[in-house]
Amino acid sequence: MSEPKRILYRGVPMIEGWPEKIFAAQQSPSYAVQGRDVGRVRYGDEHDDWGADQQACHDCRVIKGEFHVPGCDVERCPICGGQVITCDCPFDESDQVLINAVTGQVESIPKQMSGNATNQSWATALSVLTVPFVAVP
Repeated sequence: MSEPKRILYRGVPMIEGWPEKIFAAQQSPSYAVQGRDVGRVRYGDEHDDWGADQQACHDCRVIKGEFHVPGCDVERCPICGGQVITCDCPFDESDQVLINAVTGQVESIPKQMSGNATNQSWATALSVLTVPFVAVP
């Protein structure tokens, strides 16, 4: 298997195609919880210090002030403060589909996701979802 091509984007090394995933993540500023929008936590706004003032996110490569790429292990839940990918908060179905997709629990986007602009943004983000685990020299 060949190594993915590596690029520099904003001075940060990453695999080719990852900047599009970062862009897609910025299009969805909130999660839906019991029918209301709850703002997502931006990189650098977490309670823990992940070094946002000095470096890009170690997992998804966003910079301070940006929303994490879906599936990032640094993204915090706006409700409980835990990892979004592991918390048990009651996200509405369309957002739970995205969160579960990173664990392989869901293979496709349900039809009900096609109704509003926020869900379309999540669908776009999900369609390019692959968290990179590539060693960069």
